[in-house]
Amino acid sequence: MGKYFTLLFTLALFMSQQATSQGLAESEIYILQMSVNDTGGFKFSSPRNMTNSAGYDNQPYFSFDGKFVLYSSNRDGNAEVYKMFPTSGQSTRITFTPYDEFSPSFHPNQSSFSSVQVGKDSLQQVVRFTMKGQVIDTLSSGYVKVGYHNWLNDTTLAVMVLDKPDGGGSLHLLGVRENSFGHVADNIGRCLQPMPLRTSVLYIDKADPKWPVIEYNFKTQKKSVFGYAMAGNEDFAVTADLKLLCVSGHTIYQLSPQVSKTEWKAIEQLPAEMPSFYRIAVSPTSNFLALVSYSGLRP
Repeated sequence: MGKYFTLLFTLALFMSQQATSQGLAESEIYILQMSVNDTGGFKFSSPRNMTNSAGYDNQPYFSFDGKFVLYSSNRDGNAEVYKMFPTSGQSTRITFTPYDEFSPSFHPNQSSFSSVQVGKDSLQQVVRFTMKGQVIDTLSSGYVKVGYHNWLNDTTLAVMVLDKPDGGGSLHLLGVRENSFGHVADNIGRCLQPMPLRTSVLYIDKADPKWPVIEYNFKTQKKSVFGYAMAGNEDFAVTADLKLLCVSGHTIYQLSPQVSKTEWKAIEQLPAEMPSFYRIAVSPTSNFLALVSYSGLRP
């Protein structure tokens, strides 16, 4: 009888994990070369589908030197973390766990990374890995379900906790060294972007219908409005010169908060034969841009 129940539990766990992975929308990661034109603006060229595989390829995250990208990919019924070189397009699988790994994020030391792991009973925890895919530790053990995260420094993470019935969440700071967990804001967007100097983090305040992009300085604990999100766009990236970029459909937009906190300008029209895009990432060295495509309804 014990073996029977063990078999049923194992089968239920497998089916639950399969449902998690199989429910992911079809997506691809495109890489564009990025440079600065004569007037100081950005220009983009040579868009390429770098994943080109059936299923889910999403959540690109550039290394600090811009030489490679981590991303989540579901190629065998399980979402795992891959490493891709934007110059060659070569990809290598890093993690080999029985669970789903999403939202990879480089640790500032660049010798490790973390991801949101969907484990038993649909727990979503931040797990840290070596660059060879070996588990180092679970950083958010004992806390509620984590949706997204990003490193602010060697010992502090910004995490979005999924604590709303509609899938929304709140912002917390996770202190790894002191094992602290501090509340910052409620009803935030899914995009957490550290500022280049990593003394603060940007997030969208969805409690305000205008969707301000808030800059939170975790050292002084002060909040200020950095700009305003473009209507209907929850995903954005911040450049080294403190501009915001987002993509909608086939158009890349830019916000220059130093000039205007609300005026998003179209700076690039992508070819009509390309798919529609919604998620965006920029390399810290401003030489590559990553876009994530979608089909059907915008995620």
